[in-house]
Amino acid sequence: MTETWLIVGASSAMAPALARRLSVRGAGLILAGRDEADLAILAADCRIRGAASARPLSLDLRAPDAADRAHAALSAASGRLNVAIFAGSMPP
Repeated sequence: MTETWLIVGASSAMAPALARRLSVRGAGLILAGRDEADLAILAADCRIRGAASARPLSLDLRAPDAADRAHAALSAASGRLNVAIFAGSMPP
């Protein structure tokens, strides 16, 4: 069965390790985050490692249209859907 993962905060410090591990399993990936350049690099790396698909999704959860954009990306996904969230902030 095909699986697709939405990884929110994909350009964080920890998320790329999960994305790379899922790539080896052949999962489809939607890599969401604010750093478009990092997301594009990670998506290319994941495709090389065997991801069924890996596409960046520029997404800021504070934006009013964030839920609509995530929903649109997930609507096009196939197989079982999974979500991993790497979000937070460090105090000063």
